[in-house]
Amino acid sequence: MEYVYVNTDTRLSQEAREDLVVAAFDMYLDSKKSRSVGGDGYQGRITTDGRHFVLGAFGGQRFSASLDTDFGKMQLEFLVTSKTRKRSHSTN
Repeated sequence: MEYVYVNTDTRLSQEAREDLVVAAFDMYLDSKKSRSVGGDGYQGRITTDGRHFVLGAFGGQRFSASLDTDFGKMQLEFLVTSKTRKRSHSTN
């Protein structure tokens, strides 16, 4: 199970925020370090140096987006994490 946490600017449309989350998640799955992104009202680049970041009880790989938007320059942060389910073992 994977999760993506986003620190974003709400002036971006819901569709743009979802597209950026998908792009960061795809980068995580493909082990990519950088990706150009663009859509209606924004363009820029998402990057990661592979470092992990902790947010409360969650930790994961950190991604940053630098965007030129209709509202000016924006910086967004993404935290992509994988959660594995532990199996319980019976000892009878």
